[in-house]
Amino acid sequence: METLRTFVALLLPDAALRALECEQQYLAGRTGGVKWVNPRAIHLTLAFLGATPAAAFAQISTLVQETAALFKPIDFTLQGIGAFPNERNPKVVWAGLRDCGALPDLQRRIADGLEELGFQKDKKPFAAHITLGRVRDGSARSVLRGLLEERRDHCFGEFQAVRLALIESDLQPTGPVYTTVHESRL
Repeated sequence: METLRTFVALLLPDAALRALECEQQYLAGRTGGVKWVNPRAIHLTLAFLGATPAAAFAQISTLVQETAALFKPIDFTLQGIGAFPNERNPKVVWAGLRDCGALPDLQRRIADGLEELGFQKDKKPFAAHITLGRVRDGSARSVLRGLLEERRDHCFGEFQAVRLALIESDLQPTGPVYTTVHESRL
């Protein structure tokens, strides 16, 4: 049985992607050792499915479509830069979301629907964030700590997301290649 690596995501508007690309450039100009996410691939993951049977795509696409029909566009504020697991030991650099209205309900509806289809729910609670880069060189961490503190409350603007998608992720040596399997408008 063929399986493909997939996830369900809220796709960001172009204006938000441009703001985040500018932030990546700002940070990259001040520290090395971080592999930055391709700006055109930036998204907000709602559920990571992992190895997904291709035969399940139709059911997942239906779930995405039916869920999108229940929600209005999501207004949100992009604000703050942080890191996982924490700012003292940054391994993943992310941008935060504030004032995101029904986003937690949308994520919960997707997670519950996927569980009904046989996918395991993430054990960690949902934390809305947008991955910007991954630290590859430990020496970058000390510089990043200062940048994270400086950019903790930086506001990138208010935006509206209107697209929910099932995405295939093909891991390549140069980075993941994303293909939209299904997309629906909120």
